[in-house]
Formats: sequence, structure tokens, C-alpha cells
Amino acid sequence: MRLGRELYMATCASCHSGAQSGGTLAHGLAAPPLLCSTPTQIAEAVRIGPGAMPAFPPSVLSDAEVNSIASYLTTTRPQLDHGGNPPGGIGPVAEGAVALLAGLGLLLLFIRLIGKRAP
Repeated sequence: MRLGRELYMATCASCHSGAQSGGTLAHGLAAPPLLCSTPTQIAEAVRIGPGAMPAFPPSVLSDAEVNSIASYLTTTRPQLDHGGNPPGGIGPVAEGAVALLAGLGLLLLFIRLIGKRAP
């Protein structure tokens, strides 16, 4: 992963930024963000050089180096964690709904118990 970081910072970060969020280039062009790119898309873009991006043939970056860059990018991207229960990361809204339903269920059970005692 260290090699991937060094290669990304040396060859890619000047256009795509260190945070993988993309950037603006000269003449109204833009480098796209890499946050949602798959390793295959990253490797293909490195080799083909779409748009204003230069192509990096195997004489410049070996296949192992390209794989290292793609691995670095996919393992260091920010994870969208909104909190809540870790499985699925469904967040506090769903947990609040469960608590509300459980509370209402207990309240109905309590009312039912009180209703049975009344003559």
C-alpha cells in the first residue's frame, strides 16, 4: 500500500487531488473524482488515458504498480458511516423506529393488563 500511495502522489494527485475528489485543469477541463471508481476502471484509465489524462504505458508504470495504485485508492477511500448499528450501517433513524415500536408494544401490553383487572 505504501508503494501505491507514493505512485499515486507522484503521478495522479496533482490532477485528481490527494483526497481523490478530482480537480480542475487548464482550458476548462476537469479531472474526475476517483471515489466511486472500480480497480478495473482505474487501471484502464491509467493505460488508455481518457480525455486530457496522459496514458501511462507499461514502460512508465508496470502492471504491478498500476495494481498497487488501484489497491491504494480502493482501500483508502472514505467510508460513509452514518453511525448506528454497524451491520448494514442503517443509522439512527431505523434504531429509533425499533425503539418506538417496542415502546408502543410495551404500552399496549400494559394497557391490556390494566383492562383485564377492571370489573
